[in-house]
Amino acid sequence: MRNPSKIKVVFMGGNLLGCTCLRHLVRAKNVKILLVVGCYHDNGSVIEPKVWNASIARVALSKNLPFIQPKSTKNLQFINEIHQLDRPDLIITAEYDKILDPNILSIPRLGCINLHFSPLPKHRGYFPVMWSVMEDKRAGVTLHWANEEINGGDIIASQTISISREDTSFSVYLKLSKIAMELFKSNFQKVIKRTASRIVQEPDLATYHAAGYPEQRNIDWNKSAESIDRFIRALTFPGFDSARTFYNDMEISIMHPVKIIARSEIHKNEDPGTILNISSEGILVKTGDHALLIEKVKINQSMPIDSYKLGRLFNLKPGEGFRSVERLHTESQLNLIVP
Repeated sequence: MRNPSKIKVVFMGGNLLGCTCLRHLVRAKNVKILLVVGCYHDNGSVIEPKVWNASIARVALSKNLPFIQPKSTKNLQFINEIHQLDRPDLIITAEYDKILDPNILSIPRLGCINLHFSPLPKHRGYFPVMWSVMEDKRAGVTLHWANEEINGGDIIASQTISISREDTSFSVYLKLSKIAMELFKSNFQKVIKRTASRIVQEPDLATYHAAGYPEQRNIDWNKSAESIDRFIRALTFPGFDSARTFYNDMEISIMHPVKIIARSEIHKNEDPGTILNISSEGILVKTGDHALLIEKVKINQSMPIDSYKLGRLFNLKPGEGFRSVERLHTESQLNLIVP
């Protein structure tokens, strides 16, 4: 006979935070997990539980939990499968990569809650940590009620952390993952007791980012050295492509870290993107205001190498330059920057 005190949950998620949340729910004595819905791309290959893309499929199956991976949440068979369950009290999403259909949102008695890696209403949508590193002094995570608007539901709880000059998207993600779990643990009982907060988001403060990399990952050397450094750090995340530039027809990925060199130490009259010096320390490149010392690069998605070896491999000399976005447009070589 079912214990009437148990709350019935459908869990949807993936990656590190999804796995951590699911393990917590499995241990909770007052929770019955009706179904686990995993991201479609999870093939169960990542078994290390502490890496960012840990497999929720492995966690669910190891706990003998019902598990499915729909290609689309708008699929009628998937929606019917949720409807045919013993009606859930709550749907929980954590790093789930699809927008929920209104027909799904209307199913649970209490509603649906989601963990999002930004201080909402800022940075709704995709890659929120990346945009925080690019644009802000602080990053955050928010537990919120889900509705038909992307990350637009009322806020339950939110917390922020400062972003240091050494932080990358990956380091910030790991910090926020721990905070997200604490937010979830401290507010879960409030949610099921119907005492959780409902703070309406201010629409005038909302920002949204669609899927895809900013600027197609292309470095604009006309920008300040600090902006480019932020761009490189924002696109530093294992498993994802790095910031890039071009030399002739070669894609050169710029690896973190880079070092900002002040204006007094560089040539003032060179165009942005110009190579000022090549040494064992790296390649020095002019920016819009200062210069950046690049230590490591990848050539056409190869393994990382010390950047000075680029000079040896291709006889690179000071005075030559990396291509900027503007020059690619001018030279009608836009095909080079389309993934």
